[in-house]
Amino acid sequence: MNKIDEEKSRRYKPSIMTLPELAKYIRVHKSTVYRMLKQNRIPAIKVGNQWRFKKERIDRWLETNGMKTSSDNEQERQ
Repeated sequence: MNKIDEEKSRRYKPSIMTLPELAKYIRVHKSTVYRMLKQNRIPAIKVGNQWRFKKERIDRWLETNGMKTSSDNEQERQ
């Protein structure tokens, strides 16, 4: 691989992520992503037996109704 290809590879930001990439992106464990998938709480596409996630949809999901903060959980308990 030459220097130009290496630079492109470093700057490449995939628009579709795998489950491990998504877990790293939203900073949760992979098992948390599987749990959210089982509960239909996260937008996803299944390709064969593997999950894929569109970055644009995940970003929108995080902004609108994504993961709750600890203060959200406290308010629900009251």
